[in-house]
Amino acid sequence: MILRMAQVRFFQHPDWYRALFDSALADPDKFLFVTVSDGPDLVALFPLQIENLRKLGATINTIGLCNHPHMVLADCIIDDSRESTRLISSLVRWLHETRPVAWDVMLLDKVPQRSAFYRLLSAEPASQTVPYVIGSSAHMPTESEDAALGPVSGSFKRNLRRLAKRAEQAAPLRYEVYDTLPELDHAFPQFIEVEASGWKGARGIGTALVQDTNLVSFYHGLMQRFGARGQCMINQLNHGDKVVASQFGLLVGGTYNILKIGYSEDHAWFAPGNLAMERTIRWCCARPDVHELSFVTCPSWSHLWKPRQETVANFRIFSPTMKGRLLRGGLHTKRWYDKRRRRTSAPERGADPSPPDAPEEPGANHPGAPAAPLHSVKSGKS
Repeated sequence: MILRMAQVRFFQHPDWYRALFDSALADPDKFLFVTVSDGPDLVALFPLQIENLRKLGATINTIGLCNHPHMVLADCIIDDSRESTRLISSLVRWLHETRPVAWDVMLLDKVPQRSAFYRLLSAEPASQTVPYVIGSSAHMPTESEDAALGPVSGSFKRNLRRLAKRAEQAAPLRYEVYDTLPELDHAFPQFIEVEASGWKGARGIGTALVQDTNLVSFYHGLMQRFGARGQCMINQLNHGDKVVASQFGLLVGGTYNILKIGYSEDHAWFAPGNLAMERTIRWCCARPDVHELSFVTCPSWSHLWKPRQETVANFRIFSPTMKGRLLRGGLHTKRWYDKRRRRTSAPERGADPSPPDAPEEPGANHPGAPAAPLHSVKSGKS
């Protein structure tokens, strides 16, 4: 079905889940893979994670899209050549009637606006559904350099040229893209080292991949699986013989997705992360098979590149049971209370309600036909 989809995204791909399960970041026994079939043809696949939460002394049984800090976007998989506007209602009804697992609420987190789930929920919201926006995903077109870099301010581009010239007075700059498995095997340890060398490492906020062996295994698995098809790239900016910036990305469905970045803080005086990003954008523009570059999330530094924004939202679908209705009412009450509290505690006009933005790069100058019936439930490794 992935091969039939007009627009597939990296987090829909089976190899994304295989890498997730192999790395032990997620337990395959806590997933249901619910399929929708029309005769012998697979129409849709819903990967649902099972989780029991404790809130105020009560147990809330949940199912939903994979919820992990490195699962930053999520979606179901749908054959978009078919009419499927009633799939959500059918899914909810099937889960309620067959009860393959106990559930009170469905947690559909980090759903991007251009996704299948977002489209289905917007076109035909299921009863008991509560949506709310949580952020955005930044992206830019790469049909040409003018389309990608035209909106970027002239002063920022001039500053990049100045920084590159300054760096090259000390040593030459060299940008390289590794996209075959032998090359990726060589570049991966360097990427891990660079990603841990700056503010993400032990001296900073401690979120570098090297801090968690399961995360290293996950990204190594992505590299092996997507790299076997030429869909994984590690981009490096070298200053002399030193790797000073590195990016880990996946090229899926015509979009180059930058999943992780890192730079050498010792070289922050010439903003190697920004110089590497500019070269990656130009590299995307030069490839006819790349139509878009995605920052995946919307990091604070991305505004420098003037990207477009895709809304990302969470959805809550409550089971049609008494407990589900009570939970829905409780959530509505909490949201009303939070909104009222924000209104009454709003700062006076002219006051700054939030701290200033973080540095863009620390240390550098401060990146409708009826649906087909639900057919089967599968669990375990895919």
